[in-house]
Amino acid sequence: MTAMLIGAVFGTVFVYVNSGAPLNPIAALAFRVAAAVALLAVVVVWFLAAGQGHRR
Repeated sequence: MTAMLIGAVFGTVFVYVNSGAPLNPIAALAFRVAAAVALLAVVVVWFLAAGQGHRR
């Protein structure tokens, strides 16, 4: 599960770094928002899975 979190963080950083000047500002914003939402989803799943592991 930790590898999934690390990959999501690096993926989000990759999108933020590479959504710069050549892209349309609206497209860059859309990519950044999508990356942030995806990272948030991975963090939520990570915490839910960690919580279920402690209940067993």
